[in-house]
Amino acid sequence: MKVLVVDDHPLVRKGIISTLAFEKEIEQAFEASSVKEAISLLTKESPDITVIDLYLGKEDGMEVVNQAKAR
Repeated sequence: MKVLVVDDHPLVRKGIISTLAFEKEIEQAFEASSVKEAISLLTKESPDITVIDLYLGKEDGMEVVNQAKAR
């Protein structure tokens, strides 16, 4: 399974990625800090699950969901 973690705080992203590394089912874990990065990784890597922080600094995490649905 591939997982994408979207959060604007590097420590949070790294913590989630580190925790996921212990799970056998997780093949790859990707991280993004912005809507643009997230959409790029969603397009390139096609993760099975995406964990999104809804408050991405000045951006809205729901924009990732909206753009992904539009594709």
